[in-house]
Amino acid sequence: LMAALAHAMPVITTTPAVPIAGLSEGECVRLVAPGDVAELAAALADLAQRPDERRRLGEAAQQLSRQFSWPSIARDTMQVYRKAIEPWRRR
Repeated sequence: LMAALAHAMPVITTTPAVPIAGLSEGECVRLVAPGDVAELAAALADLAQRPDERRRLGEAAQQLSRQFSWPSIARDTMQVYRKAIEPWRRR
């Protein structure tokens, strides 16, 4: 999934059991219910007929992939740690 996002590919995937920040239906990916073959087939057929939508989803996917880069993960982790130790720093 991360490689497809990073390479600006339009992605159709199953709706995650636990929401992933930024992974929004129709904004950067197409989400289908797990095990719903008819919904998957419909999403594939729809995107096959819509090159502009594939391009738009791919561009949005590439933007989303930046939040999963190691520098972004490190920055977000540091923010969590800073918030966690802030009460201790005030003492």
